[in-house]
Amino acid sequence: MMTNNPTDFWNKIKQLGPRRHSSIPMEIYDKDGEIVSDEKVVLEKWKTDFENIYNMDSSADDFDGNFQKYASSHKVLLEERMLDPLFIENEELNSAITIDEIRRLVSRTKNGKSCGIDNIPYEVLKTENVIAVLYSMFQLVFDTSIVPSLWHQAIICPILKDKSSDKRIPLHYRGISLLSCVSKLYSGFINNRVSSYLEDNDLLSEEQNGFRKNRSCEDHIFTLNSIIKNNPNVIATFIDLKKAFDFVDRDMLLYKLLLNNIDGKIYNSIKSLYVQTTASIRLNNKMSD
Repeated sequence: MMTNNPTDFWNKIKQLGPRRHSSIPMEIYDKDGEIVSDEKVVLEKWKTDFENIYNMDSSADDFDGNFQKYASSHKVLLEERMLDPLFIENEELNSAITIDEIRRLVSRTKNGKSCGIDNIPYEVLKTENVIAVLYSMFQLVFDTSIVPSLWHQAIICPILKDKSSDKRIPLHYRGISLLSCVSKLYSGFINNRVSSYLEDNDLLSEEQNGFRKNRSCEDHIFTLNSIIKNNPNVIATFIDLKKAFDFVDRDMLLYKLLLNNIDGKIYNSIKSLYVQTTASIRLNNKMSD
Protein backbone atom coordinates (compact mmCIF):
# COMPACT_ATOMS: atom_id res chain seq x y z
CA MET A 1 0.00 0.00 0.00
CA MET A 2 1.52 3.30 -1.12
CA THR A 3 -0.06 6.53 0.09
CA ASN A 4 0.97 9.87 1.55
CA ASN A 5 -2.51 10.50 2.92
CA PRO A 6 -2.84 9.61 6.66
CA THR A 7 -6.63 9.25 6.33
CA ASP A 8 -6.29 6.70 3.52
CA PHE A 9 -3.65 4.85 5.51
CA TRP A 10 -5.79 4.45 8.63
CA ASN A 11 -8.87 3.53 6.59
CA LYS A 12 -6.88 0.67 5.05
CA ILE A 13 -5.61 -0.45 8.47
CA LYS A 14 -9.15 -0.53 9.85
CA GLN A 15 -10.24 -2.78 6.99
CA LEU A 16 -7.67 -5.43 7.96
CA GLY A 17 -9.41 -6.49 11.17
CA PRO A 18 -13.01 -7.24 12.20
CA ARG A 19 -15.41 -4.33 11.92
CA ARG A 20 -15.90 -2.47 15.17
CA HIS A 21 -19.28 -1.31 16.35
CA SER A 22 -18.87 1.93 18.26
CA SER A 23 -22.56 2.73 18.61
CA ILE A 24 -23.74 3.98 21.98
CA PRO A 25 -26.47 1.88 23.63
CA MET A 26 -29.77 3.75 23.75
CA GLU A 27 -30.05 2.85 27.43
CA ILE A 28 -29.36 4.48 30.79
CA TYR A 29 -29.86 3.67 34.45
CA ASP A 30 -32.67 5.32 36.38
CA LYS A 31 -32.28 6.48 39.99
CA ASP A 32 -33.09 2.94 41.21
CA GLY A 33 -30.40 1.37 39.06
CA GLU A 34 -32.86 -0.10 36.59
CA ILE A 35 -32.07 -0.04 32.87
CA VAL A 36 -34.31 2.33 30.88
CA SER A 37 -34.48 2.20 27.08
CA ASP A 38 -37.18 4.78 26.37
CA GLU A 39 -35.57 7.04 23.74
CA LYS A 40 -37.00 10.28 25.13
CA VAL A 41 -35.89 9.46 28.68
CA VAL A 42 -32.42 8.40 27.51
CA LEU A 43 -31.83 11.61 25.52
CA GLU A 44 -33.09 13.73 28.42
CA LYS A 45 -30.69 11.99 30.82
CA TRP A 46 -27.75 12.63 28.50
CA LYS A 47 -28.80 16.25 28.11
CA THR A 48 -29.14 16.80 31.88
CA ASP A 49 -25.81 15.17 32.75
CA PHE A 50 -23.88 17.22 30.21
CA GLU A 51 -25.71 20.41 31.21
CA ASN A 52 -24.44 19.90 34.75
CA ILE A 53 -20.88 19.68 33.43
CA TYR A 54 -21.02 22.78 31.26
CA ASN A 55 -22.96 25.01 33.64
CA MET A 56 -20.68 25.47 36.62
CA ASP A 57 -21.99 27.31 39.66
CA SER A 58 -19.25 29.82 40.45
CA SER A 59 -20.93 30.58 43.78
CA ALA A 60 -19.78 27.19 45.12
CA ASP A 61 -18.18 27.02 48.57
CA ASP A 62 -14.68 26.51 47.18
CA PHE A 63 -14.81 29.73 45.14
CA ASP A 64 -13.47 32.94 46.69
CA GLY A 65 -16.70 34.89 47.08
CA ASN A 66 -15.04 38.17 48.02
CA PHE A 67 -12.78 38.10 44.99
CA GLN A 68 -15.67 37.18 42.72
CA LYS A 69 -17.71 40.11 44.02
CA TYR A 70 -14.81 42.53 43.56
CA ALA A 71 -13.90 41.21 40.11
CA SER A 72 -17.50 41.31 38.88
CA SER A 73 -18.00 44.94 39.93
CA HIS A 74 -14.61 46.00 38.55
CA LYS A 75 -15.37 44.22 35.26
CA VAL A 76 -18.60 46.21 34.93
CA LEU A 77 -16.67 49.46 35.44
CA LEU A 78 -14.10 48.51 32.80
CA GLU A 79 -16.85 47.59 30.34
CA GLU A 80 -18.68 50.87 31.00
CA ARG A 81 -15.45 52.76 30.35
CA MET A 82 -15.47 51.41 26.77
CA LEU A 83 -18.84 53.12 26.18
CA ASP A 84 -17.27 56.55 26.65
CA PRO A 85 -17.11 58.32 23.23
CA LEU A 86 -13.58 59.45 24.13
CA PHE A 87 -12.38 55.93 24.93
CA ILE A 88 -9.39 54.87 22.81
CA GLU A 89 -9.35 51.14 22.19
CA ASN A 90 -6.23 49.03 21.82
CA GLU A 91 -5.22 49.75 18.23
CA GLU A 92 -2.91 46.73 18.00
CA LEU A 93 -5.86 44.41 18.57
CA ASN A 94 -8.69 46.34 16.98
CA SER A 95 -7.36 47.40 13.58
CA ALA A 96 -9.38 46.42 10.50
CA ILE A 97 -9.16 42.82 9.35
CA THR A 98 -7.01 42.23 6.28
CA ILE A 99 -7.86 39.71 3.58
CA ASP A 100 -4.37 38.22 4.00
CA GLU A 101 -5.28 37.26 7.57
CA ILE A 102 -8.25 35.33 6.23
CA ARG A 103 -6.18 33.68 3.48
CA ARG A 104 -3.62 32.45 6.02
CA LEU A 105 -6.35 31.06 8.27
CA VAL A 106 -8.05 29.21 5.41
CA SER A 107 -4.77 27.85 4.04
CA ARG A 108 -4.00 26.18 7.38
CA THR A 109 -7.27 24.25 7.58
CA LYS A 110 -7.28 20.52 6.88
CA ASN A 111 -9.65 18.68 4.60
CA GLY A 112 -11.79 15.84 5.87
CA LYS A 113 -12.64 17.47 9.20
CA SER A 114 -16.12 17.17 10.71
CA CYS A 115 -18.31 20.24 10.25
CA GLY A 116 -20.90 21.73 12.56
CA ILE A 117 -24.63 22.23 12.40
CA ASP A 118 -24.40 24.33 9.21
CA ASN A 119 -22.82 21.37 7.32
CA ILE A 120 -20.24 23.65 5.67
CA PRO A 121 -16.84 21.87 5.45
CA TYR A 122 -13.48 23.59 5.10
CA GLU A 123 -13.14 22.32 1.54
CA VAL A 124 -15.76 24.74 0.18
CA LEU A 125 -14.14 27.75 1.89
CA LYS A 126 -10.85 27.63 0.00
CA THR A 127 -11.65 29.53 -3.21
CA GLU A 128 -10.81 33.21 -3.64
CA ASN A 129 -14.48 34.09 -4.13
CA VAL A 130 -15.46 32.49 -0.82
CA ILE A 131 -12.46 34.02 0.96
CA ALA A 132 -13.65 37.46 -0.22
CA VAL A 133 -17.10 36.73 1.25
CA LEU A 134 -15.55 35.56 4.54
CA TYR A 135 -13.42 38.71 4.66
CA SER A 136 -16.47 40.99 4.35
CA MET A 137 -18.52 38.87 6.75
CA PHE A 138 -15.83 38.71 9.44
CA GLN A 139 -15.26 42.47 9.26
CA LEU A 140 -18.99 43.05 9.77
CA VAL A 141 -19.10 40.66 12.74
CA PHE A 142 -15.95 42.27 14.17
CA ASP A 143 -17.36 45.80 13.87
CA THR A 144 -20.82 45.00 15.27
CA SER A 145 -20.10 42.09 17.65
CA ILE A 146 -23.25 40.44 16.27
CA VAL A 147 -22.56 36.74 15.76
CA PRO A 148 -24.63 34.47 13.48
CA SER A 149 -26.90 32.31 15.62
CA LEU A 150 -25.54 29.07 14.12
CA TRP A 151 -22.13 29.92 15.56
CA HIS A 152 -23.63 29.50 19.03
CA GLN A 153 -24.86 25.97 18.39
CA ALA A 154 -22.69 22.91 18.93
CA ILE A 155 -23.21 19.21 18.33
CA ILE A 156 -21.68 17.09 21.09
CA CYS A 157 -20.40 13.69 20.02
CA PRO A 158 -19.69 11.43 23.02
CA ILE A 159 -16.46 9.39 23.01
CA LEU A 160 -16.06 6.65 25.62
CA LYS A 161 -13.14 7.51 27.93
CA ASP A 162 -12.38 3.94 28.99
CA LYS A 163 -13.46 0.97 26.87
CA SER A 164 -13.92 -1.13 30.02
CA SER A 165 -16.39 1.29 31.63
CA ASP A 166 -20.18 1.00 31.57
CA LYS A 167 -21.48 2.43 28.29
CA ARG A 168 -24.88 3.22 29.83
CA ILE A 169 -23.48 5.99 32.04
CA PRO A 170 -23.26 9.33 30.14
CA LEU A 171 -20.47 10.74 32.31
CA HIS A 172 -18.21 7.88 31.23
CA TYR A 173 -17.97 9.71 27.91
CA ARG A 174 -15.97 12.74 26.86
CA GLY A 175 -18.00 15.24 24.86
CA ILE A 176 -16.39 16.37 21.60
CA SER A 177 -18.06 19.56 20.34
CA LEU A 178 -18.54 20.02 16.60
CA LEU A 179 -18.76 23.70 15.74
CA SER A 180 -19.33 25.60 12.52
CA CYS A 181 -16.12 25.62 10.45
CA VAL A 182 -16.81 29.26 9.59
CA SER A 183 -17.06 30.16 13.28
CA LYS A 184 -13.80 28.31 13.97
CA LEU A 185 -12.07 30.40 11.30
CA TYR A 186 -13.34 33.57 12.96
CA SER A 187 -12.23 32.29 16.37
CA GLY A 188 -8.85 31.52 14.81
CA PHE A 189 -8.53 35.14 13.68
CA ILE A 190 -9.33 36.32 17.23
CA ASN A 191 -6.89 33.83 18.74
CA ASN A 192 -4.06 34.85 16.40
CA ARG A 193 -4.40 38.51 17.28
CA VAL A 194 -4.67 37.96 21.03
CA SER A 195 -1.80 35.44 21.09
CA SER A 196 0.49 37.77 19.12
CA TYR A 197 -0.40 40.68 21.39
CA LEU A 198 0.33 38.68 24.55
CA GLU A 199 3.66 37.43 23.18
CA ASP A 200 4.80 40.77 21.77
CA ASN A 201 4.08 42.54 25.05
CA ASP A 202 5.52 39.85 27.36
CA LEU A 203 2.21 39.39 29.15
CA LEU A 204 2.56 35.63 29.60
CA SER A 205 4.53 33.94 32.34
CA GLU A 206 7.94 32.76 31.14
CA GLU A 207 7.17 29.38 32.72
CA GLN A 208 4.11 28.82 30.51
CA ASN A 209 4.84 26.55 27.57
CA GLY A 210 1.36 25.23 26.82
CA PHE A 211 -0.72 26.91 24.11
CA ARG A 212 2.23 28.98 22.88
CA LYS A 213 3.81 28.97 19.45
CA ASN A 214 7.13 27.13 19.20
CA ARG A 215 6.80 25.80 22.75
CA SER A 216 5.58 22.50 24.17
CA CYS A 217 5.54 20.27 27.24
CA GLU A 218 8.85 18.83 26.01
CA ASP A 219 10.50 22.09 27.10
CA HIS A 220 9.37 21.48 30.68
CA ILE A 221 10.58 17.87 30.53
CA PHE A 222 14.01 19.15 29.52
CA THR A 223 13.95 21.73 32.33
CA LEU A 224 12.91 19.14 34.92
CA ASN A 225 15.64 16.77 33.73
CA SER A 226 18.24 19.52 34.09
CA ILE A 227 17.05 20.38 37.61
CA ILE A 228 17.18 16.72 38.71
CA LYS A 229 20.70 16.27 37.30
CA ASN A 230 21.98 19.34 39.14
CA ASN A 231 20.12 18.79 42.40
CA PRO A 232 19.46 15.32 43.85
CA ASN A 233 16.88 16.67 46.31
CA VAL A 234 13.94 17.59 44.11
CA ILE A 235 10.25 17.48 44.95
CA ALA A 236 7.94 17.64 41.92
CA THR A 237 4.20 18.18 42.29
CA PHE A 238 1.85 17.34 39.41
CA ILE A 239 -1.72 18.63 39.58
CA ASP A 240 -4.46 17.30 37.32
CA LEU A 241 -7.48 19.59 37.57
CA LYS A 242 -10.71 17.66 37.03
CA LYS A 243 -12.68 18.99 34.04
CA ALA A 244 -10.54 22.14 34.11
CA PHE A 245 -11.73 23.61 30.82
CA ASP A 246 -15.38 22.82 31.55
CA PHE A 247 -15.24 24.68 34.86
CA VAL A 248 -13.62 27.92 33.69
CA ASP A 249 -15.66 30.89 34.92
CA ARG A 250 -16.22 32.94 31.78
CA ASP A 251 -16.82 36.20 33.63
CA MET A 252 -13.48 35.84 35.42
CA LEU A 253 -11.79 35.06 32.11
CA LEU A 254 -13.29 38.16 30.49
CA TYR A 255 -12.17 40.21 33.48
CA LYS A 256 -8.62 38.91 32.99
CA LEU A 257 -8.73 40.04 29.35
CA LEU A 258 -9.74 43.56 30.35
CA LEU A 259 -6.93 43.75 32.91
CA ASN A 260 -4.50 43.10 30.05
CA ASN A 261 -6.00 45.86 27.87
CA ILE A 262 -7.74 43.41 25.56
CA ASP A 263 -10.66 45.71 24.94
CA GLY A 264 -12.85 47.30 22.29
CA LYS A 265 -14.12 45.31 19.32
CA ILE A 266 -11.97 42.27 19.98
CA TYR A 267 -13.20 42.02 23.58
CA ASN A 268 -16.81 42.39 22.50
CA SER A 269 -16.25 39.78 19.79
CA ILE A 270 -14.89 37.27 22.29
CA LYS A 271 -17.77 37.97 24.65
CA SER A 272 -20.38 37.62 21.90
CA LEU A 273 -19.06 34.18 20.93
CA TYR A 274 -19.97 32.83 24.37
CA VAL A 275 -23.39 34.39 24.89
CA GLN A 276 -26.42 32.07 24.80
CA THR A 277 -24.46 29.09 23.51
CA THR A 278 -26.41 25.86 23.10
CA ALA A 279 -25.55 22.26 22.34
CA SER A 280 -27.29 19.06 21.32
CA ILE A 281 -26.06 15.56 22.10
CA ARG A 282 -25.76 13.23 19.11
CA LEU A 283 -26.35 9.60 20.05
CA ASN A 284 -25.85 7.45 16.99
CA ASN A 285 -28.36 9.12 14.61
CA LYS A 286 -30.51 10.71 17.31
CA MET A 287 -30.24 14.26 18.63
CA SER A 288 -31.24 15.65 22.01
CA ASP A 289 -33.04 18.99 22.30
